[in-house]
Amino acid sequence: MSNLIKLALFVAFVCFALLAGPWCFIWGVNTLVAAGGVTTFFIPFTFWTWLAAVICGGLAILPRVRRS
Repeated sequence: MSNLIKLALFVAFVCFALLAGPWCFIWGVNTLVAAGGVTTFFIPFTFWTWLAAVICGGLAILPRVRRS
């Protein structure tokens, strides 16, 4: 039973990271750009921008896409 609980917590953490990670990335970019003084640039929080952040993050970890 203990292994089942550990597995469920691990799956929940992975799901949370996959859902919240791209949102945090978009928020971070918006915050850094605003701190730099650019007031007209803003990335909206939509499904498509979230999906773009997922794809960019996924491409960043693929060995064929990374540059050494």
